[in-house]
Order: sequence, then C-alpha cells, then structure tokens
Amino acid sequence: RIKQEYQFIEDSIQALKSQHFTYQSKSGKNDFKGETSVHYSNYIINPTFPKKFFKNEVAITTQEAYDRDSTYWDKIRPEPLTIKEQRYQFIKDSLYAVTHSEHYLDSIDSVYNKITFMDILWDGINITNRKKKQRIGFSSLLAMVDIFEITSLRFGPNVDYFKKWENEKYLFTYANANVGLRNGDIKGMFWLNYRYDPMHSGFLSFYAGNQFEMLVENDALTNLFVRDNWIELNETNVGWSRELVNGVFLSSKVIFEERKPINGYKFGSITEDWFGGNQASSFEMYQSLSIKSRISYTPFQKYMTEPYRKIVLGSKWPTFSVYYEKGLDNILGSDINFDFIASAITQKFKLGTMGTSSYLIKYGKFLNTEDLRYADFKIFPRGDKYFFASLMQSMQLQDTTLTVKDAFVQIHYTHHFNGAIINFIPLVKK
Repeated sequence: RIKQEYQFIEDSIQALKSQHFTYQSKSGKNDFKGETSVHYSNYIINPTFPKKFFKNEVAITTQEAYDRDSTYWDKIRPEPLTIKEQRYQFIKDSLYAVTHSEHYLDSIDSVYNKITFMDILWDGINITNRKKKQRIGFSSLLAMVDIFEITSLRFGPNVDYFKKWENEKYLFTYANANVGLRNGDIKGMFWLNYRYDPMHSGFLSFYAGNQFEMLVENDALTNLFVRDNWIELNETNVGWSRELVNGVFLSSKVIFEERKPINGYKFGSITEDWFGGNQASSFEMYQSLSIKSRISYTPFQKYMTEPYRKIVLGSKWPTFSVYYEKGLDNILGSDINFDFIASAITQKFKLGTMGTSSYLIKYGKFLNTEDLRYADFKIFPRGDKYFFASLMQSMQLQDTTLTVKDAFVQIHYTHHFNGAIINFIPLVKK
C-alpha cells in the first residue's frame, strides 16, 4: 500500500511532501512485513545543470557513515521510530555487538576449525581466524587424486591461504605438489595474487610451476586423452593490472617457459585401445620468453565508491580491447620470435524479459612469424558432439581443429532465455 501526501510550492506547483509504503512478502514458511516513510523538502524548481554535471559515479559511501552512532541518525531522522521499531533496533545493535566481539568470533572459529573425519576424506581442512581475516585450507584425501592427467593418476596435496585487511587489500596464494603413480615424477606449482589498490582494481600476480599442460584449450572432451595435445611446461610469470581512468584497464604479463615433449614418459594401454596410434609429439626442448599486454575501454562505466574500494556496476556500452603479444628471442635463452595483435568487442546485455545475450567479435593477426612454434599458433579446436564447452571460446559446430598463422576473424553469440520459455510450460517449469 502506498500513501502519498502532496504540498504546494510557490502557490501553483504541487509536489510530494511524503510517501508511506507498507509491504509484505512470503518466502516458504516465513512472512516478512515492513514499512518505509520518505519525506521530501528543499525543492529546487527548474534547476539548470552545467554540462557533464552528472558523472558515472552513482553513489558514494564515506567512512563517517559507518562510524556514526544512533544519536546522529536520531537528529536527522524526519520521523521518529516507534516503540516497536526502537526495540527492534536495540536488539539488532545488541546482536551485532555480540556477533562481532572477540569472544564470539573465537568461539565460532573453534567450531569451524574442528577437524572431522569428513573434512579429511571429502570436504578438506579449513582453519580460519575471523579477527585477523585470514584462512588456510588443505585438500581432502579425495581431492589429492587427479584423474585427468595424461600420463597416469597423480596424487598430492593442495594448500591455499587468504588474508584480507581493513583497507580492502587482500592476498591469495595457492600451491600444490603431486607425484605420478606410473612414472614416479614430481610436479608442482605456486600461485600468488595480491590486490594492492582496491580503489583502482590494482593487482599483482606471480606463478611458478612444472606441470603437464594442454596445447589446445576448450577442446573436445576426447582430446583430454590425446597425447600429442600435451607438453611438459616449466613456467614462471609475473603479472600486473590496474584501472588507469574510469573504464580503462591495462594489464601486462611477462612469461618465461621451458617447453618439453612428453614422449619419454610411460603411458597406459587404455587410451591406445580407445584412439589407436595415440603417440606423443616429439620435438626438441626449447625456451620461450614473451610479453602479453591488454588495454580495454568500457565507455560510460557506472560505479560506486566506498571508503576503501570502487565497485564497478557496468555499462550499456560494449567493451573495446586491444591485445598485443611479443615473443622475444635471444633473451634468457629464448628461441621464439613473433608478434601478434588482436582487437575485440564484447558485451552482455538484457533483452527485456526474454533473457540475456552475449557476443564477442575478435580480429587477430600475426605481424611477425620469424620463429613461431605450434604452441604459439592461434588454434580453434573442433567442437564436441555431446558436451558443451565455453560458448564464448569454443566452436561447438566445428568438426576439425583449425590453426592460424596469419589472420582470423572470430565471432560468438549466445542467448540465455533465463526461463522466459520454460516458465510457460507447467510441468517443466517445476
């Protein structure tokens, strides 16, 4: 129910003085009832705004808004709280004080950090300290088994660590080590991601690892077991990204790789029976040093600002980006030499009640291919008859893997009806 009260301004203009909303909703067995009162004053009739007065920042929350107590809000509240509302606010404040006290957080941590048999077997072990805003996790026994490696089953632990500060900076690290049951070889990796500038989405990253890697990503499911689609990769990379001005993001990464064939490893006979002639590729080990950079621009990007961070809300406009990759030779023993550039337009938007559409239009071209290896080709894998891969990356209807060493145009479009059709089918809707 909406109750409105109007007033006259300058004797002839009628405008809202107040609105009172009474509402209720039901979710399962729970009923929710609420009331909201809004008061209007200090009208400015026919205002004139300078050019570009309205910015892309749609809301600001200052630190004072979090620090002010009930006394401040009581002074500016146009309508005093009822006895029932005062009681509710008192209980709410009391619960907040209790649930954020050191004693309460310690008690919650003591329950959460208790290790059970299911944690060891299935869920994994997590140890948290809410006061310090940090958590460390260890993989369960089942999560230590990796069945999707090309040589054989691998077994080893994973560990991750997360730490967040009051200023919204955070650090996340992940590491694993594992051994192949057939070859007895040891592999592992370490990854770190640090948000150093929450107000401008500033990130630093570091990765170092020795693992088996697929040459063709987003490939058909069966190619997980094709041996010439895998190599052994020793990789170290350092990355950086940040928003320069609103809507303009720049990222860059330096990558050093040592690429090796896997034909010296022992394999099982099952995949040979499935595919026939399933042999690993043979090539001479080589090094690769490359720089990858990307700049993107989203016009009229809307955002909100909090005391220590910026929250991006998106835009009605698409995102335009330019990507450049350079393979460097004769530096740190690198054997490659190529230049690749690409531009892309991406967007996700709603079509009223009919769902959400997404599209990608991309053009790419090699400017220099003096020493271009297969791992650096632009590869468009064939689709899979029975399984959907990433709809904005894979070619679902393509029956042959295509490789590009010159130029290409790539276009994807997908639409999700979000129930717009199914909601009209009675039994299927449920």
